[in-house]
Amino acid sequence: MTAVRLATGAALVLALSGCLVSETPLFDASNAAARPLADGAYLGCEVEKGGPPADCKDAAIAANPTGLYRIAMVENGEEEAVLARFKKVGRGLFVLQSWEAGEQPQYLLAAVVDGGISVSLILCEKLPDSYKSRYLDRGELEVKGDTCVAKSPGAVVAAGKAWSKTDAFRTGDRVVYRKKS
Repeated sequence: MTAVRLATGAALVLALSGCLVSETPLFDASNAAARPLADGAYLGCEVEKGGPPADCKDAAIAANPTGLYRIAMVENGEEEAVLARFKKVGRGLFVLQSWEAGEQPQYLLAAVVDGGISVSLILCEKLPDSYKSRYLDRGELEVKGDTCVAKSPGAVVAAGKAWSKTDAFRTGDRVVYRKKS
């Protein structure tokens, strides 16, 4: 299974197995209202292990005044969409909370690139053990099999920062969104 798939919701609906999730949304307008993307038409392309962009799809991205994004794709004549919030965690880095209505939120790390963002799924198994043990001890993280369940916004922010330092983030699978001209 590839960590990133462009099947639905502008490539942000990913397999929940093995990633960082929460039982309910941990970010809202009061703690995550960053706007790293302008509204408009984008092209989302999968990049596997540093290879060339592939499997590109059109995406419509729009945010409301509270910073809640709606990212939609049309595939085979049907629109599929996810909701998303961005929380700034470093220079050009954002934790991205993504979810479909009624579904469990998952967390990704987004890095600003020329004309858009590069989005990487935060994989539980590849998070540093030091991060996991610290947040497990604090009761802010639970590990269920190969999935990490965050219990606080702070645990998600720390996971994003820890993920940004991993080889998996630097060289792993991702989706790159660039604004269409």
